[in-house]
Amino acid sequence: MHPSDELFNLWVKKLQQRGDKKSKFTSKSASNTASYTGKRYLHLDVPIENENPEDWKHTILDEQAVSQRAFYPFLRIIKRNKRFHTNKNGVRCRHPEGPKERPICSAAHRDSLVYSWYSFLLEDLLENRLNNSVLDECVLAYRAKGKNNLHFAKEVFEYVASKDECTVLAFDVKGFFDNIDHTLLKRAWADLLGGIKLPSDHYTVFKSMTCFRVIDLIAAEEILGEEEFAKCFYKQRIAYPKVFREKLLGIQITNPNKFGIPQGAPLSAVLSNIYMYKVDLELQQFADKHKGIYRRYSDDLLLVVPKSAAELTISSVEGLLSGLKLNLNSKKTEVKHFDRTTSKLRCLNEQGRPSCIQYLGLEFNGEVIRIRPASLARFHHRLRRGVQKAVSHALYRGSLHQGKVFKRKLYEKFSHLGDSNFIAYSRRASFITNSLSINKQLGDTVILVNNQIKRELARHSNPDFLVKRVKAKNFRKPKNKLK
Repeated sequence: MHPSDELFNLWVKKLQQRGDKKSKFTSKSASNTASYTGKRYLHLDVPIENENPEDWKHTILDEQAVSQRAFYPFLRIIKRNKRFHTNKNGVRCRHPEGPKERPICSAAHRDSLVYSWYSFLLEDLLENRLNNSVLDECVLAYRAKGKNNLHFAKEVFEYVASKDECTVLAFDVKGFFDNIDHTLLKRAWADLLGGIKLPSDHYTVFKSMTCFRVIDLIAAEEILGEEEFAKCFYKQRIAYPKVFREKLLGIQITNPNKFGIPQGAPLSAVLSNIYMYKVDLELQQFADKHKGIYRRYSDDLLLVVPKSAAELTISSVEGLLSGLKLNLNSKKTEVKHFDRTTSKLRCLNEQGRPSCIQYLGLEFNGEVIRIRPASLARFHHRLRRGVQKAVSHALYRGSLHQGKVFKRKLYEKFSHLGDSNFIAYSRRASFITNSLSINKQLGDTVILVNNQIKRELARHSNPDFLVKRVKAKNFRKPKNKLK
């Protein structure tokens, strides 16, 4: 049965709202305006913009056309996030395992529309199922609930604060998207549609998400050459179809495993919720049985149960996930015990020492809610790098205003004067959780920026620093910007 025009119009409206939201935080130039896919990016086809949805309506709604569709390969980039830890001497340093690598795959623009449409259809069915079950308040990620992670964290902390004694267990699934089993996913997908087999169009989309093909962006640059690759920004695509077939088709990699879906595709989020549905149901029943609560935000699972049920909870979670061929990241498993002494609620770790529970970017020690220290450390690191770049540009780049540091952009990025930055997020966190401790963590951000500028200018005025800078400039090797 053909989806109704009303459902299609709702989907188009959702795409337009997402594009408008993206445009608020981008410049108004043609190269940065948002497209129907929500953002602009280079791929094997040109972005979709200023087009009438009716032009591609028949392509998306035609089940036979979708079942015969040849999808472009995903473009893959590896995001590397630096990791730090505190060593035995209490000194904060680089993590011995190096940066955390996360492969992000982006679909071609028109393929994204197809994925987005099928994601919309599956979300509609899944929402009806969740709303009519006990899981409406448990499954948090990738759903339009009118709330964000700050609200979800606050609800959990308030529940813990209402108890005289409980244990909070936080779990992280190891390589969640990379280990989703194709057979189990197909079965769950068909079950959501109310059948045993997938329709032909859904099966084609399923195959493109499981037997997916990827092209590494760095490898594509090397094949095309630096000069040819630089023209991509003018062509608004990586390569024309002829060049793609001649040069890039040979370097694509097909997923050889019977598990794993690309992280970053428009369909990945809803598929993860479909895949975890039965485990969510089992864990919610387990929490109800022990008079606790269960929450899942993507691959982060959290249960609050009585202390006597802590060990049973760990074994139950491991057993249920093994049924989906998933494993826990034992290094990230947190077990924190809360009890009340006199009128104060305290948090203790497994060794009986004072601690706190971290959840969705916030932490709670039984008394106050704060921003995670790791998030604050990343903010201060970005602040230092931003100021270093601004001061270096003012002093050495031949600026007309030699030696003058322009502070407007720094204030917009790193102080309360900006509309969309970490400080704005922290203020929302303070307002939503009603925690004054978050504001105390940040202090006066304008003074923070100014002090960092003064320290950086003083560093550049040091003769020893100038000698080191000249040596580094003379012997610095050229770097590839994309790498």
